[in-house]
Amino acid sequence: MISGKDLVDSYLKWFREEITFSPVNGYTQITTPFLDTHNDMIQIYVKQNGKKLILTDDGWTIHDLEALGCDLTSKKRKELLDGIVNRLGVTRQGDELVAIAGPSNFPQKKHSLIQAIISVSDMMMVSNTRVASLFLDDVSNFLNNHKIWVSRDVQLGGRSGFSHKFDFLLPHTDRRPETMIQAINNPNKQSVEYTLFGWSDTQAQRGENSQLVVFLNDQGKTVSTSVVSAFNEYGIDAYPWENRRESLGKLIA
Repeated sequence: MISGKDLVDSYLKWFREEITFSPVNGYTQITTPFLDTHNDMIQIYVKQNGKKLILTDDGWTIHDLEALGCDLTSKKRKELLDGIVNRLGVTRQGDELVAIAGPSNFPQKKHSLIQAIISVSDMMMVSNTRVASLFLDDVSNFLNNHKIWVSRDVQLGGRSGFSHKFDFLLPHTDRRPETMIQAINNPNKQSVEYTLFGWSDTQAQRGENSQLVVFLNDQGKTVSTSVVSAFNEYGIDAYPWENRRESLGKLIA
């Protein structure tokens, strides 16, 4: 099996080779290898303002969600959107997702903006009937109901120098290693690859005793067995939501 170090190196090599840059109306357009809901490559734009670099999605993320019928005027969705971008150090300026960087922290800010675009698209794409009970809330309520006390929205540094966001963190105890938990609303090839990179990069810094538990939203949809298998190949316990109680042996200290 490929090691965590090899996975990180391979991922970064792929990212460097696939990313492209081109000038557009005074901005630098960065086309990333990450795909949106239409299987088009996600693009961000960078403009220099004095010593600062302004990174923006040009309003694409929010406009696309609205075009797909996602109602962003509801209180629940507004809170979710603001929470995602704030946790990642990104701001919302009108319909744009924006990050401000200097030359030294540009790579991390670019990484954070891409994380925000993917996270917003992933977590916001839920049917109107589930607005009151979004998947992240479902996972949080499950943990609370079983008296599993966690820290939320934790940013951890990785071997690559990038920081990665995890939804929940459980500290090490005599009975349980340090445990990160990720809630994946839209389990697919891209979310698997992104999560594997973030975890392998982080575990290289945290130590082999740390573990990751992943919950996969299968409410109203089927999670491919290949998704679960991909996580299991890297020693990650992945649970479709209907099997969530199977995780308790890993989580209860």
